[in-house]
Amino acid sequence: MGTAAWCGVCQQFVWVDPSGACVNGHPGTALSGHYDTDTGQPIVPPVAVAPAPAPVASAEPVATPAPQVAAQPAAQVAAQPAAQPAATPGTRLGLLADVLETFAQYPDYTVGYGTDTDVLIHNEIARANWGIGKKKVEYRAMMKAVEAERVLYFWEMLKEEGAGLSFGGVETENTTTFGGKRWGVTKEKIIAPGGTVVDYTWDYAQTRRIVEAIAAKHGFAVKVVLRKKNVTY
Repeated sequence: MGTAAWCGVCQQFVWVDPSGACVNGHPGTALSGHYDTDTGQPIVPPVAVAPAPAPVASAEPVATPAPQVAAQPAAQVAAQPAAQPAATPGTRLGLLADVLETFAQYPDYTVGYGTDTDVLIHNEIARANWGIGKKKVEYRAMMKAVEAERVLYFWEMLKEEGAGLSFGGVETENTTTFGGKRWGVTKEKIIAPGGTVVDYTWDYAQTRRIVEAIAAKHGFAVKVVLRKKNVTY
């Protein structure tokens, strides 16, 4: 079981180390909104108990049958933070935790919390280097959930980089764009001296469908935006 929480110093969700502190070195007092990364459910961090000070003897002996000892203060117990409901289903953090948990089941995707957005998604679709040429194709997506609007803003792009020579190949794309959303499939095959070095098929809608299904479970609508700044803080 992993535990994550909001770090007020990092201003983002971070992993919590076994001592209850931020993995970036910030104390546990800077953390809130703890939740189980496997289930997305909120959890209560352990209660911190300060050690009781040692008894202090009186400075001067007193003519009494037994020496008097200063009263030992009661152990000071840190206030236990209330359980955070934000990571429960139907909330912004519940939605984001569900996105991370769901995409973790797809080995081709890398997903995590962002520093200037809520969630980042990455998929390296193809990468090849054949001496006289190279090719790289990657998919990136960012999303920002606004609880007051019950909207998940979603931005995505497919980026291609290539250079050099090849012995030919085939690239086909059959897509349409409507309402800011691209639908359809693109395919590419590249042949190099050693044979086929790139061969992939990408469905533009596949990631968006997963995100839309997760958002619907939490009562959020997905709005696709064309500008990256619309999903950043």
